[in-house]
Amino acid sequence: MIHALVAVPFGEISDPDQMKSLIDDAGPVAFAFVITLGIVLFFLGRSLVRQVKKVSPDLPPGPEDTMQAADRQRIRDALDRGQQVTETATDPGDPAKP
Repeated sequence: MIHALVAVPFGEISDPDQMKSLIDDAGPVAFAFVITLGIVLFFLGRSLVRQVKKVSPDLPPGPEDTMQAADRQRIRDALDRGQQVTETATDPGDPAKP
């Protein structure tokens, strides 16, 4: 099993049995690594959720929020102007418009 821990470039191994034994011996180490990574991600996610819950929703809007609100208002104004133009520009000869 100790021979599996020696770093040997895979290009230098020509014996398929030796390659198979290297791969098979790495299984428990890889499994432990994946399990450890999963546990770490679980605790990291739990910590992140706790930190996000601490953020107050009553914070004043930042500069990006103010800019987004102004953009939304411009869009509403443009839609209102477009609707007014279509209401005033009715063509009596057009059968599609009442």
